[in-house]
Amino acid sequence: MDMRIYTNISTQITILVVIFVGIVGYIMIEKEIDDKRMVGMCKESAIVIKDIRYADKKSLTLDLYIPDEPSALLVWIHGGGWTNGDKKDANQIFKKFIKSGYAVAYINYSLTNIDSHPRQIQEIKGAIRWLRANADNYGYNTSSIIVGGGSSGAHLALLLGLSGDVAELEGTVGGNLEYSSKVDAIVDFYGISDLSLFDIESPSFNRLGNISSRLLESASPVYYLTSDDPPVIIFHGDKDVTVSISQSSHLNYLYNKMGLRSYFYPIEGATHGGDEFGSEKIINLIKEFLLEEIKNA
Repeated sequence: MDMRIYTNISTQITILVVIFVGIVGYIMIEKEIDDKRMVGMCKESAIVIKDIRYADKKSLTLDLYIPDEPSALLVWIHGGGWTNGDKKDANQIFKKFIKSGYAVAYINYSLTNIDSHPRQIQEIKGAIRWLRANADNYGYNTSSIIVGGGSSGAHLALLLGLSGDVAELEGTVGGNLEYSSKVDAIVDFYGISDLSLFDIESPSFNRLGNISSRLLESASPVYYLTSDDPPVIIFHGDKDVTVSISQSSHLNYLYNKMGLRSYFYPIEGATHGGDEFGSEKIINLIKEFLLEEIKNA
């Protein structure tokens, strides 16, 4: 056989083998990305995995930000009056802690009125159980889980934190029932702690009167307060007319009365949200809180 013909055939076979291997590898990579929704690295030098379903419903998803050797997990619950909002538009303050070695999760839940309670809290508890069940698969640490949120997200974070082991709020969303939904600390940005009190303070909240007093009680974090509840750090604007600062001072008072650890920081001149809640001062206060409370967890 002419050596030129033999060389051409060998070259073509080599090219076909390379193409085949490349296609197989591409399919495998695509499957991995589809399974885990890995979109790369964020500017904080963490692996980013988005839109992971933690339960069967399409909207029940979370985003993960995983640095090298994460020391603990921070979970943020977005606000939006229970009926609006999305994890992608949430307060990004927890991302500030990725460089300090914290893994971060932002979670979505069903957007519905408070009268659907306990639907949202059961979904959130399902997300926490999922996060515990899948820690080894994704490479983060759940020895300490700190939950935070703003406004209605803070209400749900408080409800999650204060209702550990409360059967009626646990639900079965996403399964993983062998794992706990308890958390080790709470970061509260101007959240509602007592819906019965909020109903009095904000007449428009229940203007139709269709939310029963029993439901208001059941959805109120302070209703579940016990002596073994996790520590909380609270930030609230003293000019907030959406959620009165009395919600936070009330929570702080009850915590102190129970002998629990509460760190309450009224923000002078602040309303409901705003740039003040992302200041270096607040970030440093949260860092100190995390270091102290993870040590005690």
